[in-house]
Amino acid sequence: MDVFRVIFGITMVSKNWVAVTGKGDIQSEARGAHYMTKPFRPLFFFSVMLAMVACSGTDKKPATGGFSQIEIDYQDRLAEVLCAEWFRCPSWVPREYASEAACVAQLRSVGVSDDEEFFRVTHSGGTFDPAAFERCMQQRLDRICGDVRMYSADCDTYLQGSRGLGSTCLFSSECADGWCDDSTCDVFTCVARLSEGATCGRDEQCVSGLVCSLATGTCAAEERFPGPGEACGPALACVAGHTCSTLEGPGTCVPLPQDGEPCANLLACGGGDWEGCRGTSGCALGSTCTFEDDGGTIVYVCRPLHYGVEGEYCRGVLNLCDGSQRLRCFNAMMSEYSDTCFEVPPAGAAAVWWQGACEPNDADHTCCWDDAYWEADLCRPKKRLGQPCASHRECFSEICEIEAGGSDSVCTLVYPCMVNNINNLNDVNHEE
Repeated sequence: MDVFRVIFGITMVSKNWVAVTGKGDIQSEARGAHYMTKPFRPLFFFSVMLAMVACSGTDKKPATGGFSQIEIDYQDRLAEVLCAEWFRCPSWVPREYASEAACVAQLRSVGVSDDEEFFRVTHSGGTFDPAAFERCMQQRLDRICGDVRMYSADCDTYLQGSRGLGSTCLFSSECADGWCDDSTCDVFTCVARLSEGATCGRDEQCVSGLVCSLATGTCAAEERFPGPGEACGPALACVAGHTCSTLEGPGTCVPLPQDGEPCANLLACGGGDWEGCRGTSGCALGSTCTFEDDGGTIVYVCRPLHYGVEGEYCRGVLNLCDGSQRLRCFNAMMSEYSDTCFEVPPAGAAAVWWQGACEPNDADHTCCWDDAYWEADLCRPKKRLGQPCASHRECFSEICEIEAGGSDSVCTLVYPCMVNNINNLNDVNHEE
């Protein structure tokens, strides 16, 4: 799958994003955000996105709103494994999660941890193999701190589509034997996988048995991550628990810096350009890289994150809200809740306009939890891929458009060509 994006903490993952085994982009995410791909389409553009937040505790979402019990169990297990990968041997952990348990609770409260890949595949002629899925999840847990990434047949096939080459798709797992090419607007298409040595950008592009080496950008039998003291760089990330430091010159793998130790972020590195950057690309678990004034000089150091409870102050990069309690930080001007952690109602709950979480401006986008959208004083369950919609906020994907060949707007992952062209033009203007 290629739509889960890592932008300071998006947290959705597909079967193709496998920690040390498997096919797809989430290899990097689960291993510690070793590389980024193009922006995530759905709701998590931002995203610092997506900060997916949660219902209190670890209660499972009831089988409503388009979720079958088998999908709920699947999403819950996927959330457990993803959060374990982030917290048990971290190189990078999304700031939105205070702990492994809080991470699981947040993902479960939303209900979708895979960008709706399971729903799409199983509702478009594909099959789900629960035994292969569990074997894949166990493989991921067993290899959390491994230094080698390789192919896993179980992770590649537990969701198996039936669409032939040339057929439309949203996920590679929909293709019977290929990957979903999303390089064009309007229509994504199943195309043939690539052989060993071919140029690639994601594991799912390579034939069975191969992964896409981030160091060479080609399909290969395996990829080894460099360890402590070994060379690294933007395309050659370090083994889990380490980060690439350029403080002393060329990139070298070092342990993640602790509280008060030097670090580097996108601002310190000129917007992400490693050329000439001197620093490290991350901080130890529970910390983040922030800037401080050291006698008139701006320095970047690692500092602990604080996750507030309801009513506590929240602002900036260090003071967040505990999403496992379904809390969101409001900073609306002229609001009594400005810069305060406030509980947000989930799907099915009442949400009266201008009261509680619905008090800030533009509240129809903020007064319901991430599993719902506001309409007529009620938080209504968000809609699934392919379901009719009237606005982006109604969809889990955060995209409501008319798909190619269609006549009515539906929840989708595909923007029309006109929207893509406008976005590309804006990018060019921004660069200028």
